[in-house]
Amino acid sequence: MTTLQKADALGVLTRELSVRVINCSLSGCLIESRVCLEIGTVGSLRVFVNGHELVDPMQVVRCHRIEGGGARYHIGARFLWIAAPEEGSLRVAVRYLLPDSPAQFTATR
Repeated sequence: MTTLQKADALGVLTRELSVRVINCSLSGCLIESRVCLEIGTVGSLRVFVNGHELVDPMQVVRCHRIEGGGARYHIGARFLWIAAPEEGSLRVAVRYLLPDSPAQFTATR
């Protein structure tokens, strides 16, 4: 029987947050959340656009409370280039969302 050693144990803690994507570019995006995320936090940003799920790994690079917004935060996140973008990637979709401006889109209310 094999005994599990401390060095062999690996765990991942996850949680889901609802966020609003304010704008997005090929390098990252600005999102709004009711939860402050610590700089360096790594996660997956999952967005649904026109019925398609788009997912990319991201890392929080800044988080600021919105003045007068109660418990709301602007979170700047950069995409992590763990693998080349492929179909279903938010980075690929950004190129096609606005043909006149392939590097960026901005959410409207």
